[in-house]
Amino acid sequence: MKKKVATKKLKRTKVSTFKFLSGEHHCYILRSKLKKHRNKHYIGYTNNPSRRIRQHNGEIKNGAKRTHKYRPWEMVCIISGFVNWTEALQFEWALQNPHKSVHIKDLRKRMNCKFSKNCSLQQRVLCLNELLKSIKFSHVYAQDKNNQISQILLTLYNKTNKQLKV
Repeated sequence: MKKKVATKKLKRTKVSTFKFLSGEHHCYILRSKLKKHRNKHYIGYTNNPSRRIRQHNGEIKNGAKRTHKYRPWEMVCIISGFVNWTEALQFEWALQNPHKSVHIKDLRKRMNCKFSKNCSLQQRVLCLNELLKSIKFSHVYAQDKNNQISQILLTLYNKTNKQLKV
């Protein structure tokens, strides 16, 4: 006789606030919803964001192994408009490796800062902003949920101005 195992019913994750075409190539930024892991984020590539967030949250199989212990996740930003998957993966790599990326070199010089592989979400947003300004990715656009990216940029801008005034 088999024992009945209690299974936890998962709530379906919504990505409906973003407008995207399924089948296009997208990069995305996730942030953990757990209060003690609010600073944890993940950058990835997909051609179906609504399926991918459900995978990361464990609702369906094949989520990333690295995101398992910080579940549940929320999608902070989706970057769309890539010509092909190669370009999307190049963008993902540049955002994941700001310390090596040629496209972020000017930002590193201006801020006199060495970004590491494990930089904060705020630093990633600065890098995202710089990548979107670069010639290679000028046709790409970012959608952010509840203007989180804009708020982070505005906060960083205000902090920078206060530091300059002192």
